[in-house]
Amino acid sequence: MKSLYIMGTPASGKTALALGLAQKLQKEGFRVAYFKPVGNPTRGAGGVDEDAVLMREVLRMEVPLEVMVPHAADPSYLLGEKPQEALAKVQQAYEQIAAGAEIVLIGGAVYPYAYASYGMDDITLASRFNAQVLLVINIENDFSLDQALFFNRSLTATGAKILGNIFNNVPRPLWAKTEGIYRPILVLQRRVEI
Repeated sequence: MKSLYIMGTPASGKTALALGLAQKLQKEGFRVAYFKPVGNPTRGAGGVDEDAVLMREVLRMEVPLEVMVPHAADPSYLLGEKPQEALAKVQQAYEQIAAGAEIVLIGGAVYPYAYASYGMDDITLASRFNAQVLLVINIENDFSLDQALFFNRSLTATGAKILGNIFNNVPRPLWAKTEGIYRPILVLQRRVEI
C-alpha cells in the first residue's frame, strides 16, 4: 500500500488535485481510498468536512466520515483530547482506511501546521505514515517561493519523501518568473538536499 499526502496552503487546490488523482488512479484499476486526519467542518447543520463527503462519494467508500476525518479543526483544540489519545485515534483511523486500499490519498489540513502541538501537523503525519508528499502552493509573489522552500526543508528534516511541488493558480504576470526563477531555485534546493 502506498500513501500520497497532498498538503499545501489554504485554497491552493488540494482537493481538486486529490479528486483528479483519485479518478485517474481508479480508472487505471487501483483501489484508492481517501483520508483526512484533520478536517475542516462546515458551519451549520451537520458540520461535516465537504472534501471527505465528496471523496467518499467519488471513491464509493463505505467508511463512516468519522473514520475518514478523525479530527475537526478547532482553534481551541488544546482543551479537548490529550495528545496521545488524539494521535492514537488518527493512527487507528488511518490503518482502517489503508486496510482495503492500494493507494491512500491523504488530504492535508487547511493549514499544514494545524495540530503541531499534538504531533498531528501535515509534515509530522506525512513522515509517520511514510507517505510521499505533493506540496500545492498558490503563487502570489516571491514569498510564495519562500513558503515552498520552508515546507520542503521542513519535510526533508523529518525524513518525509517529497514527490514534487505544484504551483497552482499562477497569475499570468508571474508565469515567466515562476518558470524561469522559482522552478530552478526549487530544483537546485532539491539537489542540494539529496
